[in-house]
Amino acid sequence: MVGLPDPDRGMVVHAAVVLVPDVAGDEAEVSALQDFVKSVLAPYKYPRSIEFISELPRIPNGKIQRYKLRESRPALS
Repeated sequence: MVGLPDPDRGMVVHAAVVLVPDVAGDEAEVSALQDFVKSVLAPYKYPRSIEFISELPRIPNGKIQRYKLRESRPALS
C-alpha cells in the first residue's frame, strides 16, 4: 500500500495486489477487499483504489520499491 495525492483528502491509500494464478481481478474482488479492510481497520483507512499486478517491484535484497508503485499510478481525481 502506498499513498497517492488526492485533491479532496490530500492523500489516499492505494493498494497493489498480486493475485494467485487463475483468479480474476475484477470489480467484485475490489469490493471484497475494500469491505474486508473496512471491517478490520477504521473505515476511512480503506484503499480508495486497488490495482492488480503480476508482481511487486523489488530491489535485489527483496524490499518493495514503493516509489515505483506510486509512479505507476496517476493522482486520483
